[in-house]
Amino acid sequence: MARHRMVDEFIELAQIDAETKNERRMADRLKEKLEALGFSVTEDEAGETIGGNAGNLYAVLPGELPGELMFCAHMDRVPPGNGICPVVDEAAGTITSDGSTILAADDLAGVEAILEGVRQAVESGQPHQTIEVVFTVCEEISLQGSLHFDCSRLRSKIGYVLDTSGAVGRIVSRAPYKGVLTLDVWGKASHAGNYPERGVNAIMAAAHILDGLPEGRLGPEATSNFGVISGGSNIGTVCDHVTIQAELRNHDKDGLLSYLEEVKSHCRKRISETQARLEIKFEIAYDGFRVDEDEAVMRRLLDAMRAMGVEPSIQMGMGGMDANNFCSRGLRCVGVAVGYNDPHALYEKITIPEFIKAAELVRRIVLSPVR
Repeated sequence: MARHRMVDEFIELAQIDAETKNERRMADRLKEKLEALGFSVTEDEAGETIGGNAGNLYAVLPGELPGELMFCAHMDRVPPGNGICPVVDEAAGTITSDGSTILAADDLAGVEAILEGVRQAVESGQPHQTIEVVFTVCEEISLQGSLHFDCSRLRSKIGYVLDTSGAVGRIVSRAPYKGVLTLDVWGKASHAGNYPERGVNAIMAAAHILDGLPEGRLGPEATSNFGVISGGSNIGTVCDHVTIQAELRNHDKDGLLSYLEEVKSHCRKRISETQARLEIKFEIAYDGFRVDEDEAVMRRLLDAMRAMGVEPSIQMGMGGMDANNFCSRGLRCVGVAVGYNDPHALYEKITIPEFIKAAELVRRIVLSPVR
């Protein structure tokens, strides 16, 4: 049996280096592919704002039927994502990398499912609504591409973000708010050999304020992670500055802010027990979203899944996706699984039958009756 063209196109795209802020070659190639399908394509200036070399792609394919719908996936990938060598195991029905890099199925599987699904719809010759496609940059750094996308350009009221792991049928209808917390601990530098008593060690103060702080799994819908700590210049100097960075996630914004106040109170009490000084900075990186089952965007998706014999599984997610930013601006979106697992890992994997099903799902959504 001949290999499905989706697999070959995925391999082509995976071999284009496109780590975050370096999506230029990917954007150029996807623009060519979208135009070949009949889309008009424009690129915004989000890349310049973020510090990358490419912007978001916005593509429109006019339809014969009234109404519009949008599909979205992101072009960037996490490191190590350059020099990818995809490995197809026909017997197992999988695609992996050679183990030295990620596979970038997150989110090239979504990109390819959109391309192939729309391609199949166009080849069918059947009438469809106007299709809008947004391929974003810099999704992997707190959804920066979609944050800087001008949503007023969109005519669609509903959209599908193909950026979810798992088998086709998995739907992420809820995602959390995310906050970014920065703690700057200021001590006093001094020669570590001659005058250590004149210094105030910011590293030790940072360790003291973090001790006993609740973190990790805070509840069924809340997490925190103190993931980065940096400071010090050499072991011969008492460290005078440490920066701690953390993320907070919660489906309930009030719950997130309540935990933030708990962290502030804990850290201020702890820092008062030292001679160091503390500065706290916090910002909401993106809003959470929740889409109910009776909304139009869900009804259309559920109808398409059931028509192809797929049992939907509506779930809560704890990761962010471009749907967070779109929903916060009034476009009703959900996350749709496209047949990959273990994103960001060297053992990331696509299950080919599910991958092919993802394109069929896109085709069915495009060609489904308007109601």
